[in-house]
Amino acid sequence: MIKRFISCLHWSLSSKCCLSLTLFLLLPAAALAQTGKLIYTHTVQSDLDLPEELEQWKEYMPPSVSKTYEMAFNGVQAISSIQAVETPTSKESRSSVFTIRGGGELVKVLGALETAMDQASAMSFTMGQASHWYVDYAEGTYIDRREFLDRKFLVSGTLPEVIWKLTGEEAQFLDRRVMKATAMMDSTSIEAWFAPDIPVPLGPKHYNGLPGLILMLSLNEGQELYEATELILDAGEVEVSPPEDGREITEEEYKKLVVTKMEERQQQFRNFRVVHPDGF
Repeated sequence: MIKRFISCLHWSLSSKCCLSLTLFLLLPAAALAQTGKLIYTHTVQSDLDLPEELEQWKEYMPPSVSKTYEMAFNGVQAISSIQAVETPTSKESRSSVFTIRGGGELVKVLGALETAMDQASAMSFTMGQASHWYVDYAEGTYIDRREFLDRKFLVSGTLPEVIWKLTGEEAQFLDRRVMKATAMMDSTSIEAWFAPDIPVPLGPKHYNGLPGLILMLSLNEGQELYEATELILDAGEVEVSPPEDGREITEEEYKKLVVTKMEERQQQFRNFRVVHPDGF
């Protein structure tokens, strides 16, 4: 019965009622009250379209860059909190230094590889790097802590609507049965693999709304990939809280601020000359 129900679904999950009914059909009600933690590796292919002034540095960019995130989730309240995890690799990446000469001054640009990651991101590098995502799926809202030009912001907004379609494909991932779902959002193609035996409608970043926890998510055919490496279920009391450190601002206000500052930076950058740290 369940297979027949799934095979005929070409779904729009814009309705919370539809989601609740699906969860009920797929799994026992007792399984709905799950909490836990999930470790994601976030990898971005750094095939960048660099400005002409920086094209000479493209060969120094790695083919991809990765970061690790820990996601704490509460299936009862349908909330999640995802935070960046500091690793030796990410610390090493931030040690990269390029020197820009302009207007008689030397400007050191730290974290070149992390900037490359933001540039390659399907969500647009100019929106700043998020170090903490908080999602309240039941309320349809999010709060991100983003860093932009050395300032921290608490950006709030409404979760985007993702129209998922189940493909019927199944696989094994982290020793669990996972099912494939696809979607298009703006110009981004999305492929997700979720675990129906973990009926938590959450996933990485703002990608949510499936009848199971998303363990793998691919954007634009692997250009950006979230891949779970460790899953801990029913890990006792799990703290799921929103970020607190930063200036509160709405998504719309934040975008306007970023556009203004980027235009100012681009104007300044036209007068810069990129110089190797050794002087050549």
